[in-house]
Amino acid sequence: MSFTMLEAFRWTMIVCLTGLSISTLEFLAISGSFAPDGVYSWSILRLRYFGGMGTLLAQTLDPIGDVRGVRLFLLARLALIAGLFAVPIGGPAFSLLLALLVVSNVLFTMRRTIGDDGSDQMTSIILCTTLLCVGPHSDTFVLRCGLGFLAGQAALSYAVAGIAKLISPIWRSGDAIYLIFNTCTYGNRGLASVLKNRRYLRRLLCWSVIVVETLFPLCLVLPQPFLWFFLIAAGLFHLGCAIIMGLNSFFFAFTATYPIVYYVSSHLSPSIWP
Repeated sequence: MSFTMLEAFRWTMIVCLTGLSISTLEFLAISGSFAPDGVYSWSILRLRYFGGMGTLLAQTLDPIGDVRGVRLFLLARLALIAGLFAVPIGGPAFSLLLALLVVSNVLFTMRRTIGDDGSDQMTSIILCTTLLCVGPHSDTFVLRCGLGFLAGQAALSYAVAGIAKLISPIWRSGDAIYLIFNTCTYGNRGLASVLKNRRYLRRLLCWSVIVVETLFPLCLVLPQPFLWFFLIAAGLFHLGCAIIMGLNSFFFAFTATYPIVYYVSSHLSPSIWP
């Protein structure tokens, strides 16, 4: 299987926009949280933007300060996403819609101010990089820079996460996964009970995550069988987190980089392993 640079970006955008659509629908479902007495109350969060440019920024965000404004804003974002699915990648319409989506993503992040995680950051990186590198202005060099950057970002994100777990005594001991599954927010009572008295299984799961994440950058330079191992292993990890812990945004944000990781690896590894 092989595809062009533009096709790699296209598949990445398909997965990324699918995840962003789901995230947007989730926020619509909990839009009541943006009410004055909700966790995203603008009367409270607005206090973060005070004085000088902060006051001006707060005034800019005021239209999406209440529940009605947030709902209209999220519906508009869904319309932008639908438009991006409909237009050809790389054309003027694509660039315009993507620019508006990037702006809306930034504004909504500022409106929320709390609750961001690694999936939100990866989604923003993908959208901004695609906006900068794909469009009427792009050429082969610009496309290659964008592909290399996103592949490197994916590899770095996994490696940093893996190293952080590697230096953590709780992860090395195998207790981390059990403790996570034993929480109210991300837990699963059935799995926690299975792992409670099975220390060997806890260690196997923890060290599997540590090894795959820490060594993930190798998939860019090793022969293709190793690439598929890392992509499938990491993808299954995210799928498990989505099903068990409800972290579905991570699944889409990080697997969105896989077409680009595949493209870069398929062109880089043959030069190392002819």
